[in-house]
Amino acid sequence: TVVVVLEISAGGRAISPRLEPRTGGRLDAWPDYQRAAFAFSFDWETAMGGLIHTRGGDTAHDVADAEARAMNMRSGAQFLARLLRAYNLKATFYVNGYNFLDGNTGRRQWAGDPTYTRYTPTNAGFASDYWTNHPWYGDDPYGTEQSNPAWYFASLTKQLAADGQDIQSHTFGHLFLASGVTPQQLDDDLTQLDTVMRETGYPLPRSFAFPWGASNKLTDEYYRVFAKHGITNVTRFYDTKPQAYEFGVVPAYPSIRIVPDTQLLVTAERETANRTGDEMLATRSIEMTLALGGVWSVWTHPESITTPAAQGVWTRVVTYAADRQAQGLWVAPVTAIADWAESRDHLYVTSVHVGTTTTITVTNDGTMSTRGATLTLPQQPSHVAWQGTEGAKDVRGAQVRLADLTPGAQIALELRYP
Repeated sequence: TVVVVLEISAGGRAISPRLEPRTGGRLDAWPDYQRAAFAFSFDWETAMGGLIHTRGGDTAHDVADAEARAMNMRSGAQFLARLLRAYNLKATFYVNGYNFLDGNTGRRQWAGDPTYTRYTPTNAGFASDYWTNHPWYGDDPYGTEQSNPAWYFASLTKQLAADGQDIQSHTFGHLFLASGVTPQQLDDDLTQLDTVMRETGYPLPRSFAFPWGASNKLTDEYYRVFAKHGITNVTRFYDTKPQAYEFGVVPAYPSIRIVPDTQLLVTAERETANRTGDEMLATRSIEMTLALGGVWSVWTHPESITTPAAQGVWTRVVTYAADRQAQGLWVAPVTAIADWAESRDHLYVTSVHVGTTTTITVTNDGTMSTRGATLTLPQQPSHVAWQGTEGAKDVRGAQVRLADLTPGAQIALELRYP
């Protein structure tokens, strides 16, 4: 008897990554025997980010407040660097252009020195019309990180990157996108961010967090701009409610994934009344991610992690996630998780059963390498062999972890069962 089960790939994405259980097994959702994927991420801004460009409230423009908040952003990021380093965890920091600068004594202009005339209270929710007639970067003190540490974060961004933390895009100028800028203005901003990141030695971003969660009202023209700049996934996306603990796709541009998230916010007003509830919400999301074999992210702004109470909450939540790694929780940057999912979608699998032998062939028909793909078999095999010396990394019970698959590479496994 010969049984052939063929998995079909369409449009570069596998329709079904499963093999028929009687003859093959299951291609797992996550690599390296992991059960679920979880990310910590942070929207981290200097005074020239969203801090000086106030939306809502009664104050349209308050330099002193922006500088004070930016120093809290510095302090919170330093705390996070120590905490993540203690557990050897990697997170994602979504940053603006001034996070890469060690100063601007040369009075360099950015993205054409724009004034965003659409940024009105009615159209975009700003506190006044101030930003409709003032240049977006007009408050730059043209100093250095030493003289104006609230405005330029180059040394701390460099430290985070050296620790292996993931540095991704929050626009160059912390732009409010919904009803605020044109596709061309977004393109200009992201071009400026790409330029500065190249100049300062950082890889170009593939992940994007919407400033102010303003993902609504964007047409496919905007997403074409994101795709042009290499963005493959977005977060802080609240237009539609995605399936719980699963990737979504942008309706206007389905090739871009949505990474679901929730904010863990411990403010001074909430510390006493809601600290336990906030913490329980975060730990519950970790347990739900594990239970469902899904994906999730918890995020905040580092400026909200400066009090002892807030730092205590974040320490306990990060510790909890680190401990759950032993149960199969993959804690990784947003980019690593989304990249894995993209590469897995391009694994093409066939299974052929002849007598007592099953041969499983896995081919990478995508453009990205796939690392650590894992097959769960119907039962523990009595025999596992593969073509060549790089067919599998190891076998754990009824699971087989494959070697790295470069684009176009193929692995064939020969299996027998007791």
